[in-house]
Amino acid sequence: MMFFNNNHTAIIKESILVAHGLPAGLDVADASDFQSYTNYTTQPVLLKTINGVWLSPDGVVYQNYKLEKETLTNADQAGYYQYKHLLKKKIFAKKIELPANEKYLLVTNLYSTGHFHWFCEVLPKLVALTDDVAKELNLLLPDKNYIRTMGLDSLKRLGLHFKQIIFLNDDCFYKVPELLYVNHVSLGGLNPVLMQAIQNKLTANQPAATNKIYLSRKKAAFRKVLNEEDLLPLLQKYNVTTVYAEDLSPQEQAELFSTAHTLIGIHGAGLTNCIFMLPGSNLVELRKKENNTNNVGYWHLASCLRHNYFYFNGEPDADTPLVGRGCNLLIDPIAFENRILKHLN
Repeated sequence: MMFFNNNHTAIIKESILVAHGLPAGLDVADASDFQSYTNYTTQPVLLKTINGVWLSPDGVVYQNYKLEKETLTNADQAGYYQYKHLLKKKIFAKKIELPANEKYLLVTNLYSTGHFHWFCEVLPKLVALTDDVAKELNLLLPDKNYIRTMGLDSLKRLGLHFKQIIFLNDDCFYKVPELLYVNHVSLGGLNPVLMQAIQNKLTANQPAATNKIYLSRKKAAFRKVLNEEDLLPLLQKYNVTTVYAEDLSPQEQAELFSTAHTLIGIHGAGLTNCIFMLPGSNLVELRKKENNTNNVGYWHLASCLRHNYFYFNGEPDADTPLVGRGCNLLIDPIAFENRILKHLN
């Protein structure tokens, strides 16, 4: 149930306190890497209304050409978006005024075309809306290949229906008469209620799964397992199948990972596919020993989805963080077998 305050903001979901259990087989030496991130309070889900705005396709909003800072993904971007970006849009972009007497919904930002961000930041906003609210809204989405493939496929699987979907072109600047947007609900931590709502819909009527999958990044340009060839015979010994997400369509990804009881892979967006797996499955993350908020996302995701979370710290080839275009990892096959593979049910 929604209720509005006097700032034209509807409170869709209240904030909740979340407590995550520690990973399975936690090494005492790694305890501090996890203990600081076991508890947090989620962001409330807010649906805000603002009239007569200009919208950049990357989800940044201006009213009277003044930046609405809360639509940024990072406060450090404020200077760029208030001046340089706005100037480029005012001078060079094609101006498009969307029809009046319609309501338009914004749920995306600069990072929303990433697999993790789409499933863990965008879709939670959408499942928080009631059907009667959604069907009155025109959903605004960036015109990107990921959105037109995996994005639309996931909306269909979740049964999310809107009045229409409008794709935003990078070369345009949009005048929106009445814009509704949802705040960044995943800042500070995932909401297990919303994540389970997504998982429950994606796995409804799904039979018990037994497959074990290793998601390789061999074809990626960065963040690889450098000695993957040493691991493959060991994975085969435990009946783990190696797959490459790049070779799969959205439908094939959903179908494949829905058959998995165990998903193994290096830190990266591919691990997000555990959302297609039934509760009680295993997620194994190959990671670098680091103590920061960027290194706990897949642990939190697994916990939210009621999976068993395992981790294995590899040896990095650089001092840079593992996230983004960071380092690569060497994985000790014997240690990995003894610490992880022997203990997967």
